Amino acid sequence: MGAVSCAITEAADGNRPHTLVRGCRLMGWGVLQDRSPWWMGECAIAYDLELDVAWWKAMEVGPDLGPGLPSVAILAVFDDPATGLRYLTGTSHLPSAVEGDMARKRHTQRVGAYQRAALNYRREVRKARRKHRPDVSAVGADWNLNGLHLWARVYIRSLLPGHRLLWSRKGGTHGPRQIDLFLVWLSKKARRVLRRPVRSRILPKHRHSDHRGVALQLRLRRRRRRILTTTKEKP
Repeated sequence: MGAVSCAITEAADGNRPHTLVRGCRLMGWGVLQDRSPWWMGECAIAYDLELDVAWWKAMEVGPDLGPGLPSVAILAVFDDPATGLRYLTGTSHLPSAVEGDMARKRHTQRVGAYQRAALNYRREVRKARRKHRPDVSAVGADWNLNGLHLWARVYIRSLLPGHRLLWSRKGGTHGPRQIDLFLVWLSKKARRVLRRPVRSRILPKHRHSDHRGVALQLRLRRRRRRILTTTKEKP
């Protein structure tokens, strides 16, 4: 598909880390994934080796209150020699089963855990932006909030002011719910190099995943090369 990186969640269990590494080696790609302890591998980033890895970090962002494991996020900064741009990208898997309570503004223990994880993820993104000064910030997550609802979009956008939330007016990434979404920001340099508007699209269903992937397309003004970053569940 012309992708240069792919941010993946639910990548820690069983043989998934080994399968991911083997598959990427066959494609000539690399993998960023922390396996110490094993559950830190929940989020991973696969990337084309044409990109230069400037920095990356996996981190615990909050309690899950589900199977007893914490919520995890991963961020990476890539330098792209082909475009001269620096990209910050990443993903997180935030706690589930909070949408109804958040819609009704009921502050349960689980909602509190979700909000702490989301705010910690935001803090890590802000720290990475200050330190590495990317030209493009494109961070996604399995938000476990349906972006088809206005209140959910308002909440997600509020986490990173200045970023644009990309969503589709119809279609879901997990059944009818659109819970895998990108927040995107472009520097002045990136706006000179890339066409606007930046778009995303929901990918077809894949038999190895319970989510449909989301592709973020950044098109160059003067070249045909496409830059895609995708996020999906369960490699």
